[in-house]
Amino acid sequence: MSKILEILELDKFNMPAVIQKTIERATPFQRLISGLIASFCLIVLLVALKVSPSPTGSGTHQQLDLPACSWMERGVPCPTCGMTTAFSHVVRGQLLSAFLVQPAGAVFAILCFLLAGVMTYVTVFARQIDYFVLYYYWKRIVFSLIGIFVLSWLMLYSMAAFKSS
Repeated sequence: MSKILEILELDKFNMPAVIQKTIERATPFQRLISGLIASFCLIVLLVALKVSPSPTGSGTHQQLDLPACSWMERGVPCPTCGMTTAFSHVVRGQLLSAFLVQPAGAVFAILCFLLAGVMTYVTVFARQIDYFVLYYYWKRIVFSLIGIFVLSWLMLYSMAAFKSS
């Protein structure tokens, strides 16, 4: 720790407020919320591990006794087509396959892994994370994720249109 402080040219008694905030203890409520978020992410990832990725790139969700996509019956992929397949590929370490099937699903699955790790850390070690980035940039983060989702769907839609012609 002292080497890091030397590199940053800080001493341990005169740290900036941002660094001090990151080492504060998490409140019981923050730990509860973090634990719930981590549990949700881990459940999603375990379900993705339970199913086998469909070789066609969609329809993996049917292994969970969910109905077939009504959009695909018309030959048009829905915005979430391939999402379960992408998650299933990511939990198996097949990142390229996940991105080829559903780019947004691959990004969301990787974020799910990261979020599970960070929230588990907060829950177990009672350490706050710096919410500065989320507090000031949440609109950019949300709109970026929506943009990834929409661009991914447009890509899938154009690929389906190209195949049908």
